[in-house]
Amino acid sequence: AAARDRDGQGGFGLGGVLDGLGRLAVALRGGGSTWLDDAASPDRVAATLTDRRLVELGRERVAGLSRGSLERRMLACVRSGETFAARLSPGDLGSVGPCPRVLEVGLAERLAGPTPGLRLLQYSVRADLPPEVHARLRELAAPRLGPLLSAAQAAWRDAPVRAEPFAIVATTSVRGPTPREPRGRLEAADGALALSGDGGIGARLAQLPGLRFVTGRLVPRDTHLAFRPLMAGGEHAGQPYLERLR
Repeated sequence: AAARDRDGQGGFGLGGVLDGLGRLAVALRGGGSTWLDDAASPDRVAATLTDRRLVELGRERVAGLSRGSLERRMLACVRSGETFAARLSPGDLGSVGPCPRVLEVGLAERLAGPTPGLRLLQYSVRADLPPEVHARLRELAAPRLGPLLSAAQAAWRDAPVRAEPFAIVATTSVRGPTPREPRGRLEAADGALALSGDGGIGARLAQLPGLRFVTGRLVPRDTHLAFRPLMAGGEHAGQPYLERLR
């Protein structure tokens, strides 16, 4: 059975947003803290990071009023395994370099929020990924969906508007489109996730040789979570690869 059936996911999508807005209204009337207060602001600096090696594992454009607000970068720390949604600094016009890539970070700010954010202040870039980075990404790929889904559910319940759970998922196979799952599904050791995104994403993933893991965002879809792939990693003819999917 698919993971969404076993876990009984619910409260996502429009219903989750409306629930969050209702809790916001109640908290404001009562003078209490809300997930829009300064203490939970996505721009509040929670910590300073130095001397980190990060890998950019996805890049998306999202709705906004300026080019800077349209880009979201998904990063993983090679040392700690943490994942971040990088935010553009004021005046930054967006990324024009390759993706994936390695960022050698001298200084960055970890931002508060249901999905840890990162503001990059000092860093250099290299386009080639060393073999040890490929190996580390395979180690970081989550072998089971259960913990990922639980964390994503909690993030969406606490902040349904701002949650952007990002994950690296180890996959055993990818199933192509079916009437029930028109974009296909990602198979893992303990279940499966419906795919979200372009209509041909499932077929494209299924054709990749030696697929080991997929990076992407867990997104609400009706009463359950789906997976929006951003990048795929594997090994072909003895060589590791990372392929950008969007």
